[in-house]
Amino acid sequence: TTPTGVQLPNGDFESWNDSKTPGGLWSSGNNSFTTLLKQSSDTHGGSYSANLVAMSAVGKFAAGNLFTGSFELNMSTMSGKVTFGKDFTYNIRPRSVTFWMKNNQGNITHGNKVSGQDPYSAMVLITDGTTYTVDTTNESSFLTADNLKDKPGMIAYGYLSDIDSNGDWVQKTIELTYVDNWQSMTPRKISVSFSTSAYGDYFCGSTESWMYVDDIKLNY
Repeated sequence: TTPTGVQLPNGDFESWNDSKTPGGLWSSGNNSFTTLLKQSSDTHGGSYSANLVAMSAVGKFAAGNLFTGSFELNMSTMSGKVTFGKDFTYNIRPRSVTFWMKNNQGNITHGNKVSGQDPYSAMVLITDGTTYTVDTTNESSFLTADNLKDKPGMIAYGYLSDIDSNGDWVQKTIELTYVDNWQSMTPRKISVSFSTSAYGDYFCGSTESWMYVDDIKLNY
């Protein structure tokens, strides 16, 4: 028989280390100046969800964000480094990731990378143990839908971005694409990430954008 696929720890956000940080593999770009992630009782199921909020603080735009990985803040430059990827034990191959969300996408108020309505983004990466560090002072380090397939150590990837706003809970699906030689690699890490503003690495987005995320599921 096919084994039951393992799920992300705390993918329903029922466990929180404190009022700002979910337990399990999750991290955020929270710092003393900007609260980008909040515990919420507005849920799809259970008692809690994650509420991502975009805002402007200390002269810079900050996108609401949530991801499996780690975050390092440079206080002197008010820039950040996000390292995507956490250890994860797979037993069978996931084909997609679904999650539930409510959101609002405002018109871009900060930055000039793009104009018009602020798109949200969601991304899934499965790697052979490789992690990827995005440095907001170095655009060549940014992860985009176009360059994921070419990253070393990449086994599978999925990317979703849109401008639709949803006042009620809706389910979204991120389809996973496996690289040509995926069978020769052993999956060891996973990254699942969400952002209220897809161009947040460029400090570009809307302070009216927000997102609730709940009940993330790996589909096998």
